Amino acid sequence: MRKFLQGITVSALLIALSVPAFAQTPPFTVSFTSNSYTVAENGPSTVTLTRTGTLPKFNDVQFLFTELPSGHQTGSTYRLLPDQVTSHVFPFSDDKYYNPGRSFLIKIVSVDSGGVVVEPSSATLTIIDDEQPPVISIYDLTVDEGNPVKGQATALNNAHFRVALTSALPGITFVPVAVVGGSAKQGVDYLWSGGGVTFGDGQQTGDLSVPIICDLNPEGDKTFTVQLMPAAPIVAGQTTAICTIRDDDDPVTPVQQNVSRGGVGKLSIRLTDPAVAAEQVTLQSSGPALCTLPPLVTIAAGASGADLNFVCPNAGTGAIVATLPASRGGRSYTVGITVYDVRALSYDPILVSLSFGGTAMVTARIDPPSSVPVVMTLRAFVGGVVDVPAEVVFDSNGEARIPVRAIGSGGTNVRGTLFAVDGGTYGDFAVSVISPGGPLVTGVSPSYGASTGGEKITITGNGFAGHCVATFDDRPVKSVVSQSSGAIVVMTPPHIPDRVDVAVRCGTKKFVVPNAFRFDLFQPILTEVGSVNIGPARGTRKGGTYLRLHGLNFDVDLCTVRLDGVAVPVIYNGFPTDVGIETPPHAAGVVPVSITCGNATATLPKAFEFTSYDDPQLYLPFGIYTTTTGGNYVYEDHYNARLDDQILLNGVLAEDFGYEYSWHFRYPETLGSAKLTYVDYAGRSYSRNVEVVAPDLPVVKVFPSSITAGGEFVLAGAALRRGVTFLLDATPLSPVSITSSAATLRAPATVGTGIRTFSTLDRGIVGNTKAVQVIAGPVITSISPTCAPIEGGSFVTISGDGFQDGAAIQFGTTDSADVTVKDPFTIRTKVPEWFNNRRPVITVINPDGATATLTGVFTYNPGGCPPEVPNGRRRAAGH
Repeated sequence: MRKFLQGITVSALLIALSVPAFAQTPPFTVSFTSNSYTVAENGPSTVTLTRTGTLPKFNDVQFLFTELPSGHQTGSTYRLLPDQVTSHVFPFSDDKYYNPGRSFLIKIVSVDSGGVVVEPSSATLTIIDDEQPPVISIYDLTVDEGNPVKGQATALNNAHFRVALTSALPGITFVPVAVVGGSAKQGVDYLWSGGGVTFGDGQQTGDLSVPIICDLNPEGDKTFTVQLMPAAPIVAGQTTAICTIRDDDDPVTPVQQNVSRGGVGKLSIRLTDPAVAAEQVTLQSSGPALCTLPPLVTIAAGASGADLNFVCPNAGTGAIVATLPASRGGRSYTVGITVYDVRALSYDPILVSLSFGGTAMVTARIDPPSSVPVVMTLRAFVGGVVDVPAEVVFDSNGEARIPVRAIGSGGTNVRGTLFAVDGGTYGDFAVSVISPGGPLVTGVSPSYGASTGGEKITITGNGFAGHCVATFDDRPVKSVVSQSSGAIVVMTPPHIPDRVDVAVRCGTKKFVVPNAFRFDLFQPILTEVGSVNIGPARGTRKGGTYLRLHGLNFDVDLCTVRLDGVAVPVIYNGFPTDVGIETPPHAAGVVPVSITCGNATATLPKAFEFTSYDDPQLYLPFGIYTTTTGGNYVYEDHYNARLDDQILLNGVLAEDFGYEYSWHFRYPETLGSAKLTYVDYAGRSYSRNVEVVAPDLPVVKVFPSSITAGGEFVLAGAALRRGVTFLLDATPLSPVSITSSAATLRAPATVGTGIRTFSTLDRGIVGNTKAVQVIAGPVITSISPTCAPIEGGSFVTISGDGFQDGAAIQFGTTDSADVTVKDPFTIRTKVPEWFNNRRPVITVINPDGATATLTGVFTYNPGGCPPEVPNGRRRAAGH
């Protein structure tokens, strides 16, 4: 929807036009019905205009909006139509800020076509804010003290407090903060020189950092307090937070140790200050049979610590708790102990040789075996060469089997490591992988994405030569962003939530990585229905209105659009953000519009109005051209255009007429006055004269260095159009497709190879003469059938010459995942689903890099090939 005013947080400014019962002669008048209005920010809200008299044609009303008290001004234009009697909506967005007390002065500045502005010509618009006053809160925090870095005088570790507002505020907001010491002291345990937390424009979360001073002194946990000091309009919530500095300096070390059965363990006790008199540290074991410990350790007077050796006769895990004397705070420290049996580790075979994509099984053995399961972790030193499990389990015989799969060329060692409780033994076996040639995929990053597709993914590897086709679960990607010998960057296709294989085919060779990517389901979001450019949020009860839905996370495979609970076919594929539908017949009334993707649904409850009338008044287009260039391709936007409206030029259906985003057609090259007629679906018309002027001479700026006999080629330039004659030697070339800046032409199959002369002929003037090399190469002559449903999946036959085994086929920018080259003249391929152009260029890409195209022949249609109807026009439902 078009935004006529930025910054006004009113959801809808509705202008109703009241027309008197008896038409008057111009001049007509426009005014407000009141000089004061109060509206809710989230709407609906109404400000009305009154019109007297008859409008001679469409007219623009100019408004000036002045924000109070800032004085910021914004202009806006509203168009009145001659027979307009219904209400129209100016859209305004809810700004989501807490900013009460705003108002706007709206003034009617002028009216076109002799209209007169009468009083009241100004109105004050007062906005009732729908956001609540923001409440601020801060939350308690625990942070490790940290250790100083060698060579630094003072090492700091930041404590990050999370501060939140319940409502957003406009502009920059600063909230002062006070920090009060407790057991933690300023300058000793933390640093604070004043400050606060800052919220940016619209931000509801802020970060407050207090530096913590690191040390190596075992001194226990300490705390300090942070106090927020908010001012109006911020409301105090939880404004106090306590920070606990967790002491991470242990006087008893090591905190974890592994000892072989019958071996000796060690404890080291170190105090901050030397003992004045002898002090005793008590010791307690969680498993007395695990290790033999004395009950006490004595620290002599004047000493800062003591060391203890102890024997561990039995295998297992446990802990030793050392408790300092009461004079030292009585704090206890825990030391973890693992006593293990020493085990030998071996592999069979110790060296594995594989071809790319091959598999092998390696047997690992431990000695002595264990009566309970023993786990070993596995890690490859070089990534992307082999795939091994993260861990394996040894049975009671002391054996474990390790599956090894070659996923890349090269060599690597694979290290297996037992857990500490099983001795911590580790050992390696070696793998060597030889690539047979062709593509090799070593990684997919990121390895997950939305089921709606459209996300950028990088496939890494090597051997990506020529044009490579990437697929996800045999589904082609939306497009290839870039390709090098070691990486392909693609846009993912939509797919049902699942983990899928990723494959790359280059020519006749293909590589597959099983379960390499995961599609996740995202909640659909429906943000808007209808648009000024493509159809409003209303239409007749006979249906036939082209309606577009906007939002996020729309999935071509999973999503169903419904009007008033009834499923409606999708005729425009703009997944994952847009879909287009044609409204069905329906009783008058306002109905909900929803989109369901999987088990999630997004709904706009009052989104589309089926009007009570069958044939509304004729709406005029927005684009008003009084002069145009012959052969010019133009677009005209229309409020209520339907799929079976028509545009006539001098009584003849406009050339290249179409409608998707807006009407588009081409003006004739007959100079002088042309009659342009709009005929709506009900048969009513509106006409105007357009002066067609002479076009500029064509200019060819970019021309291919060579062209293929019988094949298409593209040139770029300016002032190109169908009225220009393109010549190869003396043979005219008919444009396959053409715009003012680019033209696709086809060279005659009989032209023969060698140097030829290309030129243009326009109104008797020969120009753009160029020498061109004509070569032999692949050519597409036809495709059958010439249409397919938008979801793809059907097969077509491409005919031509020069096709090579391993060729790739593209529909627009999307590769086909299933291609069979039957012979040099015939290719059978599966049509991919529609991702972009309704009439895509068909491209054959041979493994040697040579290409051929076919333009303007193939079409995606809902349901496949449509039935033929008289005059080539379709009629909407109910007509």
